[in-house]
Amino acid sequence: MGRAIGDRRADQEAEAQRPLLSRIFSPDNWRRVLDGDPLAFFAAPSPPEVVARVRAAQLAALAKNTPVMMAATCVNVLLFLAASRSEPHAGAAFFWGATLIALSLFIGLRKLRRRRPAPAAASVRGIHLATVYALAHGGIWGNLPAFFFLQAPAPERLLITCLIIGAMCGGAFALSAVPVATFAYVAPVVAGAGIAIFVSGDPVYNAVGSLLIVYTAVLAVAVTRRARTLATICADGARKEQGAFTDELTRLPNRSHFREKLAEALEAYHQAGETFALMCCDLDGFKAVNDTMGHAAGDHVLVEAATRLRATTRKHDIVARIGGDEFALIATGVRTEQQARRVAERIMEAFAEPFIVERQARPITISIGIAQAPVDGDDMDTLLHNADSALYATKRSGRAGFTFFRERFAFVSERATLESELVRAMANKELFLVFQPFAEAATLRTKGFEALLRWNHPSRGVLGASQIVPLLERGGLIETVGAWAIEEAVRVASTWPAPLRLAVNVSAIELRRASFVEALRAALAAHAFEPGRLELELTESALLLDGDKTLETLRTLRALGVRTALDDLGAGYASLANLAALPLDRLKIDRSFVAEMLSNPARQSVVKVAVLLARAMGLAVTAEGVETQDQLDFLRDLGPMEAQGYLIGAPLPAGELARFQHSCAAEAAGETPLALAS
Repeated sequence: MGRAIGDRRADQEAEAQRPLLSRIFSPDNWRRVLDGDPLAFFAAPSPPEVVARVRAAQLAALAKNTPVMMAATCVNVLLFLAASRSEPHAGAAFFWGATLIALSLFIGLRKLRRRRPAPAAASVRGIHLATVYALAHGGIWGNLPAFFFLQAPAPERLLITCLIIGAMCGGAFALSAVPVATFAYVAPVVAGAGIAIFVSGDPVYNAVGSLLIVYTAVLAVAVTRRARTLATICADGARKEQGAFTDELTRLPNRSHFREKLAEALEAYHQAGETFALMCCDLDGFKAVNDTMGHAAGDHVLVEAATRLRATTRKHDIVARIGGDEFALIATGVRTEQQARRVAERIMEAFAEPFIVERQARPITISIGIAQAPVDGDDMDTLLHNADSALYATKRSGRAGFTFFRERFAFVSERATLESELVRAMANKELFLVFQPFAEAATLRTKGFEALLRWNHPSRGVLGASQIVPLLERGGLIETVGAWAIEEAVRVASTWPAPLRLAVNVSAIELRRASFVEALRAALAAHAFEPGRLELELTESALLLDGDKTLETLRTLRALGVRTALDDLGAGYASLANLAALPLDRLKIDRSFVAEMLSNPARQSVVKVAVLLARAMGLAVTAEGVETQDQLDFLRDLGPMEAQGYLIGAPLPAGELARFQHSCAAEAAGETPLALAS
C-alpha cells in the first residue's frame, strides 16, 4: 500500500505546481495519457489500485453511453444514404454506410451482451480497446467529407456538414469519460472535414472550418475537465475507501479488508479450484520491547515486521495486520504442503536478523500457524480457527517456528509428554553428558572437549540438547539441570591432564540466576579444577538479554579466571557494538557458515570477516561443524584457530575418554600430533 494518503496528496500538489510545459513534455505523463489517465498532466501518479478504480469508472460511464451513440450513428447514416440514393456516388456511399453501420452494431451489441455490474477495478486493456474502437469509428466518419463533400450538391453538402458536426460533438460527449478515446475519435473526423474544406476553396465553408476549429477547442477543454472531475471524484473515493481498509501504522490491509480478500480467495477456490494457504503470524518478543522501551519502539518493530513480511512474500499474496502484533497471510496458488512450507521458511529467514530498536539489537522472531484450503477448511471461519489453532501449537512448542493445522495435536502432545517425562528422567538418571573434542587446526593437537547434554529416552532413543533445553526452560528445570551439568562436567574434566580445556554451554536463564557464579565457584573448588581451563559458551541471545546484568556476571567470571566464548557467531543477534563491550575470550563461528563456505561465496566471506574481526579484538577463534578435509584446509589458510566437528572427533561418553588420557598426555608433551577422533 506504500505511502500514507497525506504524502500522496502532497506529491499531487507538488506535481500541479510544476511548469505546464515541463508536465506536457514528460514521457511518463504521455504514457499515462495513452493509458487513459485524465490526471496525467495535473497530478502525480496515483497508486495502481486507485488508478484501476478510476479506469473502471471511466469504462462504466462509457458503457452507458455506447449503445445510444451507436443507435444515433445508424440513424445518421441512413439519413445520408437516403439523401444520396439518386447521386452518382450512391454505390460508394452505400459501401461507406454499410461499413459504419456494421461497426456500430458490433460495438453496440457487444456492450449490450456484456451488460453486467461494473467491476471495482479495470486493467489498461479496456482503455486501449475503447481507444481502438473510437479511432476506427472516427476514421470512417472522417471519410464522409473527405470522399463525398466535393462531389455532393449544395443541399447534400449542408447535410454532410450537419452530420459531421453532430457526429463530432455527440461522439465526444459519449466518449468524454475517456479523453484518449475521445481524441482518437475526433481527430480523424476533424482531419477529414479539414481536407474537404481546404480543397473546396469556398469562402462560406472556410467560415464553417473556422467554427469547426472553435468547436474542437471547446470540446477538448470540456472533455478534459469532465474527465478530470470524474477521475478526481473516483480517486478520492478510492483513497477514502483504501484508508478505511488499511492499517494506519503499517499500511497493510486491516482485519476488515483481509476478511474480504479471504472471502475472494474462497470464492476463487469454489469457482475455479484455486487453492491457497492461510497463515496466522504472531511476533515473539514484541511485548517485551513495547513494555520496556515504549510504544514508539513497539510501533517501529511493527512497521519493520510489515516490511519484512511484504519483502518475503510474492506479489499476488495478501499480507495484513489483523491486530496488535498479529499478522495474517493468504499465500495464493499454494497446492502442496511443501509449497506452503517454503513460504513459511522464507518468512522465518526474514526474521532471523535482529531488529535494531533505538540502536539496540533486539531478537524478534515470528510464530506461524498454517491452514490449507480446502483440506483444512473450505469456509472462512473454519480456516481462520484452524490457522489460529496451529499458531497456538507453535507458541506452546517454543515459538519461532511454524506448525501445520494437521500436525498441531501431535506436535503439542509430544512436547507436553516430553516435559512431564523430564522429571522422571532426572530421577532415573537418563540425562548424561558427552564430550566432543576441539583441536588446533594446523596440527590437530587436541586442545579440549565441549560437554554436550543428552537424554537417553527409553522409547525415543537419544535426544540432543536442541530438543532438551527448550523443554527445560519452559518447565523451569533449566537451573537444576544446568547446575548438575556444570558440576558433572567439571568432575569429569578434573581427571584430564592440563592444559586440556573444558567448554560448557550456558543458557540465558542460567546466566541471570543470582546464585550462578557461586555454584560455579563451588564446583571448581570441589574438584580442584583450574578456572582458567573452564570456558563457558554463551549464545548471542544470552549476551543481549539484560545487558547490564550480563556484563556484571561476565566481569565476575573474568575476575574468577573463567574464560568465556560467544557460541554460534552469525546465527543470532550480536552487533559489533555489543561484542566490543563484552569481556570475551573466544568467538565460535556457527556450523551453518562452515558447512557452506566452500560452495557459497557469501558464507565464505562471512567466515573470513569473522576471523579478521576476532583477531582485531584480540580473541581466539573456533570453527564449528568441520566435517571434510577441504574445509579444514581452507580454515588452516586463514591462520591460527581451533576446529571442531566430526572430522576432528565425534561426541564421546565420559566412560570412553579414559583410554585417551595417555594420548592426551603425549600430545601435551609435543610427541604426537593427534586428534582424539581417530
